[in-house]
Amino acid sequence: NNRMYVFLWMPFFILTICVFMQVILATVYNSYQDAITVKLETFYTNRSRSLAEAFVKLQQIDEDDEETDETRCIGGTISQATFRHLIAVVNKASWMRHVNETLIEVLFHALDDNGDGVLTSDEFYDMCDVLQYQFDVCQRDS
Repeated sequence: NNRMYVFLWMPFFILTICVFMQVILATVYNSYQDAITVKLETFYTNRSRSLAEAFVKLQQIDEDDEETDETRCIGGTISQATFRHLIAVVNKASWMRHVNETLIEVLFHALDDNGDGVLTSDEFYDMCDVLQYQFDVCQRDS
């Protein structure tokens, strides 16, 4: 007779264990999600700050370089000559993808949204994203 109680309580016991495990899993997942959110917010905050500082430094280089009108900075922008110099420096870094010399002008004109011949801060931020990828030039209609 006592063995019949086992069949009565066993489903209840299994159900209780499943619910308890789901609560533990939900708690662990929420903690993990909160930690990842904090890490991503920190990463993107630091990235934005660093890119803004880099843009200011490049502007200073542009303002100091007054050899020709082509290399002169127009308030809050980076010239094509400074862009070429930046790409030359980036190409020396082993951890960055190499940008082919023939692609530099193509990239600059593709990033220059308003076509004024200089990069604004938003266009510079786009450039930093673009430089993470590999590019090849292919023939038209290929």
